Amino acid sequence: MPKLLYHDGYMYLGNAKSGTTSVEKQFKNIKDKDSFEIPNQDDFSKEYFASIESHCSDLKPFTLFFHIREPWDRFLSAVATDIRRHPMYNKEKNKHKFILKRCKEIKEAYKDIKNNDPDSIELSGIKPNFPGLFESVYKSILLTMIPLSKRIKKIEIWNHAHLNESIEKNWRSKLLYRENKTKENIKDIITKCFESDLAFKWAWHEKNRKDYELYELIYNRPVYAIDCKEYIKRFYEKL
Repeated sequence: MPKLLYHDGYMYLGNAKSGTTSVEKQFKNIKDKDSFEIPNQDDFSKEYFASIESHCSDLKPFTLFFHIREPWDRFLSAVATDIRRHPMYNKEKNKHKFILKRCKEIKEAYKDIKNNDPDSIELSGIKPNFPGLFESVYKSILLTMIPLSKRIKKIEIWNHAHLNESIEKNWRSKLLYRENKTKENIKDIITKCFESDLAFKWAWHEKNRKDYELYELIYNRPVYAIDCKEYIKRFYEKL
């Protein structure tokens, strides 16, 4: 689930594979008595929504901000993380073969998986080693935002490439960002495997078209400001 970190009138909503780890480290360095973190959970439960509401019940209106990464690139990065975390990865001698096998498993499972639906993931039979692998960014943001909607005065959607700029502006802090790089040979195998499967790529793009609508708001620009009602109007979809 997305991280929620509040400091100095700005709430950061972390999305997997979009700089969240670096922002979390920065938050720990700058937080004070008025800063807080809302505990995240594995799925969108009533308890999670209640936790958000209780943490924010006394807050003055604040700005919510988050980062968006190009969706397909984010997905491939999530696949790499899933593979690196697989309990068998380091035990396998033929890593190339193992990576291709796991990519095939993800492709097969993805046909029946609905974004942000833990039940469909369980029914598919796959055990994700990285929960963000099957999270749709726009829906994760939307569902987390709904319990906050009465407190949000403005939403800032930041291009992932301007991660540092967003932290400098909102938290008045210089982000010591270190990219979490996957070994190039792993990335190359994954990219070739998924890029060459045009049918899967097309189906994936169709399933994640809303993520692309979101990404288009900040394509070739650092930040896009939007009001909460407008965001919900554009991106609301029933689960």
